[in-house]
Amino acid sequence: MRWERSSLGSPEILPGSVEPYTDEQLDRVTRLVSRAFDVPVALATVIDEKSVVIEWGVGFERTSVDRLPGMCDEVVRSGKLVHVEDARKDPVASRHPFVTGGAGVVFYAGAPVRDRQGQIVGTLCLAGFEPRGFSAREREMLEDFAGCVTDLLERDRAERERDAAQRRFEILADNPALVIVEVDQTGTIEAVSSSIESSLGYSRDEVIGRRFHGFIPEESQQSILETFAGVIEGESTQSSSRFVHKDGSLRTLQYAASPTTTEKGEIRSVAVLVDISERVRVETRAVIAEGRYRSIFESSLDGIAVLRLD
Repeated sequence: MRWERSSLGSPEILPGSVEPYTDEQLDRVTRLVSRAFDVPVALATVIDEKSVVIEWGVGFERTSVDRLPGMCDEVVRSGKLVHVEDARKDPVASRHPFVTGGAGVVFYAGAPVRDRQGQIVGTLCLAGFEPRGFSAREREMLEDFAGCVTDLLERDRAERERDAAQRRFEILADNPALVIVEVDQTGTIEAVSSSIESSLGYSRDEVIGRRFHGFIPEESQQSILETFAGVIEGESTQSSSRFVHKDGSLRTLQYAASPTTTEKGEIRSVAVLVDISERVRVETRAVIAEGRYRSIFESSLDGIAVLRLD
């Protein structure tokens, strides 16, 4: 399922964008709701600023209609369950096309469906062709069913985000110039891309399970540990540090580290590293050469002349 930001400023679900199994489960929920309340129409809708999209349900075909005052629009505006016993007698709902047109809706009850931020993105609603009251128990049941719809949509969204993140990770991990490392709260390396071998000479098996600061020169470990603590507390950072190669030499790696949370709620640090050792060596040689030139120039009594011989 895809989520976007509408002109209302709240995330919305794009119709037709949920996974097929979630689509079927939502249709099943509306069928169950129809039977539980003994109504001919039970719908789950997606609502934006201008339209109401009937995405799942019993009694109506999937369609999109203008968002007009009354019924689902009132659910969004009020932020609570709306019951209309007889829409023909309601000053607002009586003008709705579902009432005045061929649908002939008389009874309506709708509860808000929310996203993870609590913004209303749609409704779970009932409709019938005869006047009908709605008890406190029925109100509670409809709100519970709306909560089920919210849970299904949220689960679908979370699974899509996880799959997208996995695809992004795989793309990065396939890049031999980048090293991807995941570290738990204790500093233990839990996952690393195979490119670690080309950067530091170690295989993945030699790295996983070890503390990451064991690959950093002792004089730099305290600074790196302080940076790591900040990441675990929620900060993202970018910097560079020297790392110890398997052969004992020092390599300079630039890194960007960010916090992430597992499905169990555990905090992890994920870092992307790139070996910039050669660049650092070139820059260092350039600085040394420039220093030597300046030293010779400044210590010369007569200066340095550059002659052109034609």
